[in-house]
Parts: sequence; C-alpha cells; structure tokens
Amino acid sequence: MERDINKRARIIDAAIEVFCTSGFEAASMADVAAKAGVGKGTLYLYFESKESLFEETYRLCYEERVKACGAGIEEMSGALDKLCQRLRNGTRWEMESPMKNRLERVYLAHPRFGERERSKALGMRAQGVAEIFAQGIASGELRNLPAALMEEMYYHLGSALYYYLEDHPEAEQDEALWKGFINSLRACLGWEHMEG
Repeated sequence: MERDINKRARIIDAAIEVFCTSGFEAASMADVAAKAGVGKGTLYLYFESKESLFEETYRLCYEERVKACGAGIEEMSGALDKLCQRLRNGTRWEMESPMKNRLERVYLAHPRFGERERSKALGMRAQGVAEIFAQGIASGELRNLPAALMEEMYYHLGSALYYYLEDHPEAEQDEALWKGFINSLRACLGWEHMEG
C-alpha cells in the first residue's frame, strides 16, 4: 500500500511538470509515465484517462493552495490581520510551489476544463476572504465600501506583490518589504493608522 501511495505521488508530480511544460493538448501519458519512471500501463491503474489525471493534479494543487492560504488564520481576531496573513501565506505558497501554481493557471486557462472550474474555484477561494471582509466591515475595522470592491483591491494588491516577487524572489525574505506592503494594504483597506 505504501508503495502504491508513493507511486501515485510520483505520477502526480510528473504530471504537474509535463502539463506545465507541454500544456494539456501536447502532453501525453507516455511523457508522464517516462517522467514518473513507470510504465504507461501503470498510469491507467491509477487514472482512467489523461483528462482524469489533469483534473486530479489540478484538484490536489488547488486544495494545497487553499490549505496554505488559511494556515493560522482562525487564531487571529482582526480582519486586517487575517487578510494580511492570508495574503502572505498565499504568496509564500506561490513562491515555494511554482509548478503547482503554474498548473492551476494552465488548467484554468484551458477552454474545456477552465471555464467550468474558474468560477467555482474563484468563488470557493473568495468565500473565505468575503467572510473576513464582512466581519471587518461590520466591526468598523475595514472601510465601509462595497465588499466586492474591497476584494478587488485586495486581490489586485496581492497580484502586484506576487509579480514583483516573481521577478525578485530574494525579496520574499525581506521583512522591510513585507512591513511596507502590509502597511499599504492596511492603509488601503482599513480605517486604522499604519503601523510603525
């Protein structure tokens, strides 16, 4: 059983790499098998088709991202603290898991898979953030703007940070950068003054 779990994990890891480098259409089960170090027939013991393998790799990456983003959030009380931690967690996951992050993009951009999943995935990811925004607006901690607008601001600032760190990965460890970014986020979303 242990061997089966390890073999399945090797197949998933190989599939992530193959789908990311080749795209879904050009990727083949033979490529995945070769990368995983297993026979092509072995893949079909675990996955009935290339489509099911692609869907499973996406699902696992997405679940890992959601778990990473939410780590440590429940213990926090303030909405701004939760939002800042969630953003930092998510950015850290993206930087530490570039192939898994890329696989999500490849999957969501695919016309057959992405269209039905995009709204579901974004909705599920945003649900946790929407709850934090609702809490923060209700308590007066966050600006009393439409929650949808606040969420857009939050995600756009987060995207800007991610793209900066993608070009400057060494900056992910720069606490002064994080402090400045968090202060900017707090100033944008909240009523309170920036931290010193």
